[in-house]
Amino acid sequence: DIVIPEGVTYIGSQQFKYNKILNSIVLPSTLEYINDEAFYECTSLVRVLLNSAKVIGDYAFADCSKIMSLYIPSVETIGEGAFARYSTFGGAPAIANVTLPNTLKTIKDGAFMGCSSLSKIKLPNTLCSIGQYAFYSCSDISEIEIPQSVLDIGMCAFANCSNLETVRIMSSNSFIGEFAFGY
Repeated sequence: DIVIPEGVTYIGSQQFKYNKILNSIVLPSTLEYINDEAFYECTSLVRVLLNSAKVIGDYAFADCSKIMSLYIPSVETIGEGAFARYSTFGGAPAIANVTLPNTLKTIKDGAFMGCSSLSKIKLPNTLCSIGQYAFYSCSDISEIEIPQSVLDIGMCAFANCSNLETVRIMSSNSFIGEFAFGY
């Protein structure tokens, strides 16, 4: 287990990348930014306590294949491919539960792509943008409600979600990209 001390506000790029023995990390309440690929492919990482990060960088936790549940209490931006599954793409265990806060504004391209076990996700009323391929191939999602605050749903955002049966888009002003819900 690693505990990052209070006072730290930034985790740099690739700080723990490819660390195969890290299984738990507790991040301080002072943390604001987790940079790109900070924990990329930490394949033993099971538990992450994200107490206060406002920005989760691109590919920050990509291919951390043992993380099953996320609680992200104050994030505003989830970076491109932040929690995506690439090496385990195609049905391997992945994140099943995500709690997104009412501070979230942007989910970038491919953020949860390939998280095939993700079954329930509630998008907050503060969310403005869902990137291309954001939830691509999240095959266990069966329903999704897009809040009125969302103005942009990227191309293929929910494509290849093979169990998606119900989609509710609460705004009549949302831009919906090509194949956003295609299969």
